[in-house]
Amino acid sequence: MNAKHVALTILLLPVAVLAQAQDSWRAAVYASFEQVAEINYGRSTTATALFIEGEPIVLRIGITNPYTDRNASAEQRWPSLVSLVMTEGSMRHPVLGSQRTVQCKSSEIQPSAAVRLRNGLVDLPPGARQFFLCAVDPIQNRLVAGTYTIAMHWSPSIDTQTLRVPNQLDLLGGALDFEYRPIGSEADAADLSMRLALRALAEGRIDDANRSIQDVLTSHPLSSSALAVKGRILAKQGDCRGAATSLNRAADVLDRRIEGDDNNPRHRADKERADIALRWRQEALQLNCR
Repeated sequence: MNAKHVALTILLLPVAVLAQAQDSWRAAVYASFEQVAEINYGRSTTATALFIEGEPIVLRIGITNPYTDRNASAEQRWPSLVSLVMTEGSMRHPVLGSQRTVQCKSSEIQPSAAVRLRNGLVDLPPGARQFFLCAVDPIQNRLVAGTYTIAMHWSPSIDTQTLRVPNQLDLLGGALDFEYRPIGSEADAADLSMRLALRALAEGRIDDANRSIQDVLTSHPLSSSALAVKGRILAKQGDCRGAATSLNRAADVLDRRIEGDDNNPRHRADKERADIALRWRQEALQLNCR
């Protein structure tokens, strides 16, 4: 009786493993830039994103389910299996022979309620993602002024038997480019200060946000974007009337087209300008100042 039971177990085990291999598909790798602000004062860029010397360069690197009709999976240690390669030049005009591995400081993997763990794998239903943040040090990565492309793919050493892949493994990766710009003008310095202000405000560092936005308003007193950010900072500081005044002033500047050298609103259509101005006025009203 025991011998038959053991024999039956040995026969069923390969069948179970085979079913898992046939039913499990590998997740795709993706990357995006974290908290990239608009370019308000300096020249525009043709790359996906712009980073100015002095601000953090942060990538969100993750896995996602590219299918709509099935789950996709990856190893629980998937961050160690992702290949990140940087090439000088844009995605359209790369510089040959300049590839190097991206060096970055990684955060913990961010939890996701949709993700399930199974036999050492991370299972993602359609639309689900899991990611970590990766801070890229410009000095460590030898960045100078110019455009760079980061390609993300699964490492060639991944297991393609347990987790099935499409006929073209490249479909599970991608690329994006960015411009790295040292401060070369007052406009670049203002853009950097705006970005630092927004980041500090999002992270709850209100005093830092206030110092940075004051730097912007010193050189661009009629910047509608900066006036709106100033209003939100004042609201966080408890100055309700000051916040409402700044937000309404931002709306007036936008409506009356007197933003001076703030180049971002100038490219907006009339309806978009009106919609943004209305949102800022509504934001001021919702403060319920007394």
